[in-house]
Amino acid sequence: MKQSHFWRGLFRGPILMSALLISPQVLANPCQGKTDIAYINSQKSTATPTPYRKLAQAFAELKNGDHLSICAGTYRLYAGIELSDLRDVVIEGHNASLVTQVDMPVVTLHNAYQVTLKGLRLVHDIGDWCAQNTLEIYDSEQVTVINNDLDGSGYFGVALSSSRHTTLKDNLIHNAFYGLGKWDSPSTQISGNTFANNEHNFNDIDDDEIAAITKNNTVTPAGKRKRPNPSGNTGLALFDCSKAGNDTEKTICRTPQLGLLDSRMTKLYYAHKRIQSQADFRAIRRHQRDWLRLRNSCGADSDCVRQMYQNRINTLMDLLPEK
Repeated sequence: MKQSHFWRGLFRGPILMSALLISPQVLANPCQGKTDIAYINSQKSTATPTPYRKLAQAFAELKNGDHLSICAGTYRLYAGIELSDLRDVVIEGHNASLVTQVDMPVVTLHNAYQVTLKGLRLVHDIGDWCAQNTLEIYDSEQVTVINNDLDGSGYFGVALSSSRHTTLKDNLIHNAFYGLGKWDSPSTQISGNTFANNEHNFNDIDDDEIAAITKNNTVTPAGKRKRPNPSGNTGLALFDCSKAGNDTEKTICRTPQLGLLDSRMTKLYYAHKRIQSQADFRAIRRHQRDWLRLRNSCGADSDCVRQMYQNRINTLMDLLPEK
């Protein structure tokens, strides 16, 4: 964790590291005439790209400075793609569709710097409704999302949280309950996108910014993407909202940003369960119970709940073993 903080601070310096990136067009396209296969090029070498028949393996082996080309085809995923701590990476689809059959975000970027997603179709395929997001970006900087088809079929087409200098350009964002949710994410550039057939196009974005987005993008009237009756995990929280037993849990279930924080915190907690020793995890579990009591003391005060989650997330991140 300390290492990622070091790099983040370095990248925020006065030197524009983006000048060092090789654009996707510079690298030879290995996908010409190919289907159902992915290739990884290193942007810093001219070596022959490495082919991958299984897309999950390609994502698992993606490293800083790589360019992942996903050739034409429909790739059915049985888990969402979660990518953390990537730097200077391009993920480019060539008429490629990534289809998840689980109630999870299709792609999640966490702590990413100068990562580009380009030319992909991301979609859920689990029936009429998915409770999660199509693309989720948080704690990241200078992420570019360009020329993608983000077919929501769920809660948010794009959920953007605690990220700086994000670019959303020339994407189709459609079929979600909310097209775009944006929290604590300054200097976001949003242009040339089409928002279509979303029940609501925006969430937690003020009227002035919505006016600017409407001017620079194609924004159609609200669509017919109905959210189901409020039961089960129909929000962003990872607990069952139909069993919300106090004012704090009810506030989390009806506030998208808090649900997103709950999802993030819960994933971190279970990451510790997988990697820590039994003794260390028992201590973390004991602290988690104490934290839950403090969280619930916030009642319906959403600012208090938000701060409690942010503190707990920071603590759990700091407790992760050094890589």
